[in-house]
Amino acid sequence: MVFEKLSFKKKSVKEIFVEMKDLSELMVDLSFYSLFFDNKELADEVLELEKQMDELEYDAIISTIMAVRKYRDAKKVAPLSAILGAIEDISNGAGDIAKIVKNDVEIPEEVRRKLSGRFEPVISVDTSDDMVDRRYADVFDEDIELLSLFREGVWKVGPENLKIAEGDKIIIRGPSDKIKDMKEDKLSFDDVEIDGSVEDVVDILLDMREMSELSIDLSFNAVLSGSEFIAKEVVDLEEIIDKKLSELHEKVLSSASEIKNPLVLKGVLQLGYSLELITDASMEIGETVLKGFDVHPVFDEAVKESRGIVVRREIENQDFIENVVEDISKVKAVKKQVYEGFEWIFSPEKDFFVEEGDVLILKPRKVN
Repeated sequence: MVFEKLSFKKKSVKEIFVEMKDLSELMVDLSFYSLFFDNKELADEVLELEKQMDELEYDAIISTIMAVRKYRDAKKVAPLSAILGAIEDISNGAGDIAKIVKNDVEIPEEVRRKLSGRFEPVISVDTSDDMVDRRYADVFDEDIELLSLFREGVWKVGPENLKIAEGDKIIIRGPSDKIKDMKEDKLSFDDVEIDGSVEDVVDILLDMREMSELSIDLSFNAVLSGSEFIAKEVVDLEEIIDKKLSELHEKVLSSASEIKNPLVLKGVLQLGYSLELITDASMEIGETVLKGFDVHPVFDEAVKESRGIVVRREIENQDFIENVVEDISKVKAVKKQVYEGFEWIFSPEKDFFVEEGDVLILKPRKVN
């Protein structure tokens, strides 16, 4: 193992938290897409981001130590250290997923194809001469989302208003028909016929992916709002994903006899463990609320200035459904009351039926 020397770069704690939160979420996104589309280039980007995260964590540790003068200050800074470690674990989980691709760990092609068919692809694009000095919105179709931009050795997350400069590397997500011509290796998104056992594996992995991402969003929301109720939802999600991992083990073992080379299922299990790691880390963030820690105000400021945070809304009446939901670009999940408690519905269709008492997890529309 090769270790790189780290040097301290003086930044405010708030700046570091914003960068770490945004980069950890970006790493999770990119690691999934590198796996789903077997894209080694994206996997490399995730591992480069992991190095940047190590440097940021080092800066954060020094900055928080320098900020402490009294016991009262230390009590507020201590939870920040716990959250820093959890964010680092989230990025490590993303790095583990990227290594599945980087190390050529096999995943059944039908599983990969079925997973990729559920999502819009992500690709990395190098700057061309005709892009330089133009705004992102003037170069790309409005349906194509800018995830990040790499400039002068630093990743910038969602810098929609920046002008593109020579040498920039841009990572975008969008409909396959609008981005596939930007790469020489055309991507295939045709649906694929698979048997029932593999379909079950895909469904479990998709649920785990959605839960891991939701747990990240809710954990930051819990700390920002100081809500023990939301923090407990994160704990509930962690318990559900543990059960899902157990289900995944059962499905992989039962389907091994149906596959010529059962070793290709190794990557499926590695993905499951990585998703569990991400969710465990999110729970650690939420637990700072359940333990009664008084988190430093700098964390609140950092989260508000970062890439964005989900909004949790309980449906009170029909007017709420008609007036509020229409103003939100995306419903990430619905927590629906059922006879035995509740169930989570992820990425519901636009015509999904909601009713009073349901809880919506909303992603506010981006403002360019």
